Amino acid sequence: MNWIGARESGSLAILLTLIFASTLAYSFYFHIPPQVDARAYDAIGWNLATGHGYRGGLTGPLAQDQSIGRVGPGYEFFLGALFWLLGHSYPAVWVTQAFLHTASSSLVFLLTKRLIPDERESVFRLFSTAVFGFHPDLIQMVAMLMTETLYIFLMISAVYCILSYLSRPRVEAAIAGATILALAILTRPSALVLLGVFAVALVWRKSLKTLLVVLLIQVVLIGPWTLRNYQLYHSFVLTNAAGGYDLWVGNNPSSNGELQPTQEITSYLQEQGFIATDKKGISEVVRFAIDQPWPFFRLQIVKTIKYFSLIRTSAWWSNLSGLSREITLVLSSGFSFVLFLLGILGAFLAWRDKRGQARWLLLFAAATPASVILIVVETRYRYPLYPFLAVFAGLALTRIARKETSAQGLVWVGGALLINSLIDVIGSLPTILERLHVLLG
Repeated sequence: MNWIGARESGSLAILLTLIFASTLAYSFYFHIPPQVDARAYDAIGWNLATGHGYRGGLTGPLAQDQSIGRVGPGYEFFLGALFWLLGHSYPAVWVTQAFLHTASSSLVFLLTKRLIPDERESVFRLFSTAVFGFHPDLIQMVAMLMTETLYIFLMISAVYCILSYLSRPRVEAAIAGATILALAILTRPSALVLLGVFAVALVWRKSLKTLLVVLLIQVVLIGPWTLRNYQLYHSFVLTNAAGGYDLWVGNNPSSNGELQPTQEITSYLQEQGFIATDKKGISEVVRFAIDQPWPFFRLQIVKTIKYFSLIRTSAWWSNLSGLSREITLVLSSGFSFVLFLLGILGAFLAWRDKRGQARWLLLFAAATPASVILIVVETRYRYPLYPFLAVFAGLALTRIARKETSAQGLVWVGGALLINSLIDVIGSLPTILERLHVLLG
């Protein structure tokens, strides 16, 4: 690592080792069995590994299998490859995901170094790495068979390659960024918004030939799966049919913006299946937005408040109870407060930075909540924003240390976050009282 000072590289190596060890220790201590979405990913992955194809169950026609209604297929193929190589082993998944999380932490360090290149300010780059790597929410995801760990790694890898291209145009960097971005889209289609930012950047730089190459890579890597879906379902399904369902759940007159379907949506899904529900959901949301624009807009505000609320923690997963839940509640809330407080302040400072990299990174960061809030909001859906917030947090601390900005900005951002969270408390009071009863009972 000759591009990192010897002293800093040693500190980084120790930090990454601790992140990997703590992540792995959490996974092996709790030994969380797959549930709900994780159980579905597990089943599809195992069926792939054993030669039964991309399906959740082994009975009935493939066209009626519910696997198309799960976010994918990237994570399921990731599991299938691990299971094929190492057997139906959850520890193998935990170890691999611990490596991915550690690699994501190192990429946070490298992105922060792009904004804070001064060797004398290494402590702030290490801080960004630590606040991301040790975040309880992300460590918890490593212990589960969920898409977040793989998706965040692919997303942040793609962004790093794209920023490398924008700072020094080399076709290899653009190809690498486009390739990884295609894999991210196959894992979670919300990465399409990041592809949009990349396309805008290339148009802005008048790199139209590179843009064509980037789009061609998407067609080559995603196209075969889309073609498979069309042949099987006789309908255009880019990656999966979960989007219209989620969109409908998060945008209807009875919605609170979270993943809580109405009886109408549940019944329609059971009767018509995911393909029909995907189309129906999109049409219903368009009609809702046109016929009731103010309720629709108000719902987007509600979802935005929930997305940035500090009371949303990872303490309510079923594997937690008693002391472990209380510790998670404190640590998750504390890490999120620091991350959002410093990260949002750093984002404002990044916009004022005249260097292009800071602003492009900010646009990629802004695309992350935009891709979620318009659909449906759950606490874990905001985890892909964490690496960006960690980078901007390091930038904020650097500027405060240099006295290039006043610490008063923290007061304004902190006040806004607390007011936003208070509004969320008022709107979610019944759920909060129920969870307090569980916590204190």
